[in-house]
Amino acid sequence: MGVGKAVRRYGLEEEAGASDYCLYRKGRTNENKRKCTGLEHCVSNFNPQTGDCLDPGNQCEPGWMGPGCQYVNLAFNPQRDKVFDGDMGTNRSISDGRAIVLLNGTFFLHAIRIHSNTYDGSLLVQDKIFTVLFNGTFPHTTPTIFLNQTSLTDQLSIEFDPNLSIKEIEVFGGKNVALWKPTAQSTTYNKGTIHFNSDKAVDGNGNGDFNTGHTCTHTADGYPNPEWSVTLGDLYYINSIKIKNRNTHRKYAIQM
Repeated sequence: MGVGKAVRRYGLEEEAGASDYCLYRKGRTNENKRKCTGLEHCVSNFNPQTGDCLDPGNQCEPGWMGPGCQYVNLAFNPQRDKVFDGDMGTNRSISDGRAIVLLNGTFFLHAIRIHSNTYDGSLLVQDKIFTVLFNGTFPHTTPTIFLNQTSLTDQLSIEFDPNLSIKEIEVFGGKNVALWKPTAQSTTYNKGTIHFNSDKAVDGNGNGDFNTGHTCTHTADGYPNPEWSVTLGDLYYINSIKIKNRNTHRKYAIQM
């Protein structure tokens, strides 16, 4: 009776934590012969205790932010406009000081980043139904604006000072709050010296490789009603749960 591969629970709280990382500048190759989890997006490596990137400026690669750079840019669309292409080398002037941001789906939003030549001036952020999420000035020295309240929406309206030159507008929602947390399951399937332990479901490696990579968690055969659990360690607002099954012999996987 199989338990699924990668369980991800996305909340709206930031917290530290990290594991294996891959180097963005080196094409995301393996580090110390360990597999990259695919969740860390620092430009260089990061602190395994705090999750902070270690390069100057605590820099995430384009389209990511937060501890271990786990927050994905929900507005990223290279085909749409220079301000959504993930390239900080491009920019354009917003002559009327207004921008409509069409997201890549409907999401709970947590923060936005507006990269410009200056962070001075006023800023108004509203969702699709004109709920005011932020009304104030650009924070000094940082492009990150944490919204005063979350919103479930697929669109943002942003107003700022006219003729501001914008490099990039980024929008962020939740993160994986189950990553590397304590887990348990009712039984464990073993194949010789290989143990398909419960923690394989929250290690960030979601390729579903059961036979060769042994990256899945799995309960033992012959035991009905298998169970798996994760302890998040804090209270979170959960807005989605993603489960990735093993990629072979699906009859032993979670049936959905």
